[in-house]
Amino acid sequence: MKPHLTKYYKLLVLFVCTTLFVFFGQIVIAQSNYNLVAQGKQRVQLIVGGDFIVTMNKAQPVIQNGAIAIRDGKIVAVDTQYKIMASYTADRTLPGDGLVLMPGLVNGHSHSAMVLFRGLADDLALQDWLQNYIFPAEGKFVDENFVRVGEQLACWEMIRGGTTTFVDMYFQPDVAAKVVSECGLRAIIAPSSIDFPSPGFKGLSLPTSFKVR
Repeated sequence: MKPHLTKYYKLLVLFVCTTLFVFFGQIVIAQSNYNLVAQGKQRVQLIVGGDFIVTMNKAQPVIQNGAIAIRDGKIVAVDTQYKIMASYTADRTLPGDGLVLMPGLVNGHSHSAMVLFRGLADDLALQDWLQNYIFPAEGKFVDENFVRVGEQLACWEMIRGGTTTFVDMYFQPDVAAKVVSECGLRAIIAPSSIDFPSPGFKGLSLPTSFKVR
């Protein structure tokens, strides 16, 4: 067989094999979907289980050996694991053995980016801690990058601890809001202003006797 004919022959074989692969793949998918319908199961993206589910529902506050089904980012069913698994099939399943599944915690008062000041000064009276350590540090170090990095760390810690919503009051609120959105959390964010030279605010004139350490 001539070389150029061999080349076209190989391309023809490749085309036929690809077509057959796609055709039989569609048959398998169709058969899978048919089996799910026949079994009365609905497809969801995620099923999460837990030894206990705290529903916050007065009618049934706790479900033992429970699970939830999630489709398109929304909870579509909450019940025992047996009933959920009998009614749904998921692309991914998290068993949650030894864990409690519950709504996210809410932090009602935070200055999240200040996590970067952790350990700067401890065991002091509030005004001493603020006026002589924290406020001066904020005036010197806080900028957009500080808030961005601090907010990222704070969001990671909140996710790890089960907090999903928080109220935040700190400098550079636009930067903080962007980070929160990227992390997938929810927050009510407000700017901060204090009677001390700080980012975005010159503060009031200090008495001559006041000293900043």
